[in-house]
Amino acid sequence: MFLDIMLGDGTGFDVLEIFPDLKSKIIFVTASDEFAIKAFKFAAIDYVLKPYSPEELDQAIKRAKSQIQPSVERLNILKDTLAAPEKKPDKISLHTLDKIIIVNLGDIVRCESDSNNTIFHLQNGKKVFVTKTLKYFSDMLKPYEFLRVHQSHLVNLQCISAFIKTDGGYLMLKNGQNVPVSVRKKAEVIEILDQMHR
Repeated sequence: MFLDIMLGDGTGFDVLEIFPDLKSKIIFVTASDEFAIKAFKFAAIDYVLKPYSPEELDQAIKRAKSQIQPSVERLNILKDTLAAPEKKPDKISLHTLDKIIIVNLGDIVRCESDSNNTIFHLQNGKKVFVTKTLKYFSDMLKPYEFLRVHQSHLVNLQCISAFIKTDGGYLMLKNGQNVPVSVRKKAEVIEILDQMHR
């Protein structure tokens, strides 16, 4: 089923509420809007941008066939993020090799690059291996107090306890881990940490 977010007399979510036990796969359709695209990324739900080409439609159908139906929780992340685009999202959906995990944004300590994949390090010590690049998550999380401090590291600013200037410069995190800071990121890191403690 192709479902537009904005309908004449409501939204696509209203349709889903009318048919709660819908078994068909859903492909959301949306006009090019940065907030809408952000919402789809946070919910890890596929979408097609209008206007679309026959090739894009074909790709979306192939992806939909291979995907599991979005859970109610993932649809709620999408709905909440679309409803309040200026608000910091509470949760993010992470695609691992075999499932999709819902994680609170505040539970992410840092993200680490592993070639074209990303390892999420969580507050409880767990690691989540996600099949997307660190750049993808860096772009998505930058507005929400996450900082790329190194080619291989993205850090939650709320989890930093200190910047250590020796050994080339590194961050000490509240969980006891250390993260290197690249030479070209050092000035930006120091400036941001200064602003946080004013």
